[in-house]
Amino acid sequence: MLTRINNRKGSAIWVTLGVAIVCAIAAYGALFTAQSAGRRAQFHQERTRARYAAEGGLVWATDQLWSNPRWSAPGGAVVPIGGTNVTITMPACTQPAPACEVRTIQVTVSN
Repeated sequence: MLTRINNRKGSAIWVTLGVAIVCAIAAYGALFTAQSAGRRAQFHQERTRARYAAEGGLVWATDQLWSNPRWSAPGGAVVPIGGTNVTITMPACTQPAPACEVRTIQVTVSN
């Protein structure tokens, strides 16, 4: 019986070490999850800001067209919107008035 007790004396340190390793792995997993959630939120915020800036550029271009139906920006008009630069490109209209009613507006967002 004394031999059994002597054999179990070293097992407490192994159990403690195992529990510590499991806790360390769980803490690392929680930290990694929190860090990746922060990165995802930042990406979503940047994407949302770019989308609204692009929509603002479209509104600006539409206002330009309302005030001057022959307006164009073939080289690109850079408009600062919300801390970002929005480049609006629209080819010039070379056709008579009815043919110019439908044109393509391209919007590019950069920092």
